[in-house]
Amino acid sequence: MKIPNDMQPGIIHETNKYGKLKVLAYISTKQVYVQFYRTGRVRTTTVGAIRRGSSMDNERYTDNKHNIKAKSITIPNDMKSGSIHNTIFNNKLKIIVYIKSDKVLVEFMDTKHKKYTTSHQIRSKLVVDPSKPKLNRYERDKIRTKAAAEWVRSKQQP
Repeated sequence: MKIPNDMQPGIIHETNKYGKLKVLAYISTKQVYVQFYRTGRVRTTTVGAIRRGSSMDNERYTDNKHNIKAKSITIPNDMKSGSIHNTIFNNKLKIIVYIKSDKVLVEFMDTKHKKYTTSHQIRSKLVVDPSKPKLNRYERDKIRTKAAAEWVRSKQQP
């Protein structure tokens, strides 16, 4: 499937009422993930709506013609595109796209491998780079025990 030139990720479009939006991901003509600059919300819309400038930035949007209901979401500050997080396995990862809490596209800084994960795994630092060699059970348990001890210490400090 070839992505149209005006729907490439990173392209900025103007809407009639809601300011500028940036294309994050093109799935199909009926499903394009966009982010509005004014509010930072991410939502799905159609290619036709983007080209007409009629994409809306509200939660009650329903497209009856295609039977699509899209909701706007507010991206948490620690999940903004480009933010960098550490993992307990000594990896650094960069957030590419936050779609929803259980679907976040990340890229590992050292291997450039991309993968979908959850925001909970990112915050608890348990994201594993699948392109790196696997740890044996002893090494993995040692790292997790160390991370759990650090978490307990952070909660005990006033």
